[in-house]
Amino acid sequence: MKKIILYIAASLDGRIAEPDGGIEWLSEFPITEEMNYGYKEFMDSIDTIIMGGRSWRELSNMDAMGAYADKVVYVVSRHDGKKKKILNSLRRM
Repeated sequence: MKKIILYIAASLDGRIAEPDGGIEWLSEFPITEEMNYGYKEFMDSIDTIIMGGRSWRELSNMDAMGAYADKVVYVVSRHDGKKKKILNSLRRM
């Protein structure tokens, strides 16, 4: 059985996204070799990612999905209007 580990970027006041769902505020804290916030070790320790549909769309728009190329990615959403498009995109990853 796999264990579930939550790794989330959050501000000191608990914010994880803007009211409109945007995550642009994270660009103020880039992941670098010197300051990676434990991200590399975390990514090396997992094989599966579960994220919300809005997070997936935001990361896709930022061209940031390459970091998940060697992971199984599940996108959880309450909307299914673009289901086929999302599934096709995940299959290409």
